Amino acid sequence: MYKFSLEPVLTHRRYLEENIQKEFARIKDNLSRENHNLRILKKSRDKVLHKLDLKKEGGINIQEILISFGFIEQLSTSINEQKKRVAGIKQKTEKKRRDLINALKKRKILEKLKEKRLKEYCQEHAKEEQHFLNEVAIGGFTGKNSDNSFRRE
Repeated sequence: MYKFSLEPVLTHRRYLEENIQKEFARIKDNLSRENHNLRILKKSRDKVLHKLDLKKEGGINIQEILISFGFIEQLSTSINEQKKRVAGIKQKTEKKRRDLINALKKRKILEKLKEKRLKEYCQEHAKEEQHFLNEVAIGGFTGKNSDNSFRRE
């Protein structure tokens, strides 16, 4: 029976790849949440700007304008911070994607080596079996001839 000598290494590489996949999924989920938060902040800012535009048409006092601009400024600051957070997570996502691709390549290399060695083992085993069958056939043929020659005399 064939036993791949690097099976423990292959098992370890599968384990590492699985962990990287889990971490990659976790980071992608985090990126999705942070992008959602960014969209919410932008929508909030857009609503305040839209309300401010509507109030301009109907008349607005300076106090309302100052409050609105203060809130818009605060939202803009939050949006910029959120954009930085999203950019940082995107970098982490890309790094983890590269790590995952490398782990996948390393595992596939070992799996191909395992397949190659198994194929070689099967070919060698088939060759040995054929050699054995040839020996049995030759031995049987030689044995029959020697029995026949012995009986004739």
